[in-house]
Amino acid sequence: MTMTGEHDHPTTWPFAEPPELQINTTRQVLDGQPILLVTRTQKGTWLLHCGTTQDLADKRAACFGCMVAKHPELLELADMARGERADREGPSSPWRRADTKRNKKILDEAVAASGWQVVLLPPERPFWAFTVGLGKTFGHPEVFVMGLPGPLMFQILEDVASLVKEGRTFGAGARTDRLIGGLTCEMGSVHPRWRDLLLGPLQDFYEAEPFEVLQCLWPDPEGHLPGEEGYAETQRARQPELAHEDAERAGMTSLLRAMGRT
Repeated sequence: MTMTGEHDHPTTWPFAEPPELQINTTRQVLDGQPILLVTRTQKGTWLLHCGTTQDLADKRAACFGCMVAKHPELLELADMARGERADREGPSSPWRRADTKRNKKILDEAVAASGWQVVLLPPERPFWAFTVGLGKTFGHPEVFVMGLPGPLMFQILEDVASLVKEGRTFGAGARTDRLIGGLTCEMGSVHPRWRDLLLGPLQDFYEAEPFEVLQCLWPDPEGHLPGEEGYAETQRARQPELAHEDAERAGMTSLLRAMGRT
């Protein structure tokens, strides 16, 4: 290691950016949580995240060299291209890389042409879906939905986006009965913990820019919405309530386990 003032930098420095660079990280990482998500933006900015928060209040600046000295596993990512992202399931897991540049280009072109796009994930068996572009096109939060068949989630989000295009503005607690021919849904907030986990293409689209997300909550077969008396608790496994940070309270425990995040 080499010491520069109070800074501790690796002796060998393979990154294109200098070790003195101020990078973006989170309070949680500085407090000792492992780095599970790394992004090098098109502008060359490095984002070193814990994968649990996108809350602006948690963001911190740190010395790049000091972070690499403390987390030497970052040296494996020195050849990351601009627009590339890497994540891992845990501190001892291997990095998985994704070329976000191509994905962002596709989304940028699609949003420029139509105003928004709907993304369904995972592609082979969608369990959640969200809009991309409502923020940039209309200054409106993106909208997220979980637990329905892919075609239904797609249509719900297309209907929401069409209402936004007509001038409707949604916030947490807002309801509408103009989705899929009369389905009444309610908008809920999304805790920052779930953004890194579920909204990768949105992170790529907005890069380091902040963005807002709402969850479109759908009713049970009897027409009850989450939080209402009589709501079928059996639905919670299909429709976690992402306003809650706690995984058990949100209903995210089984999905986290399936994703290897427990």
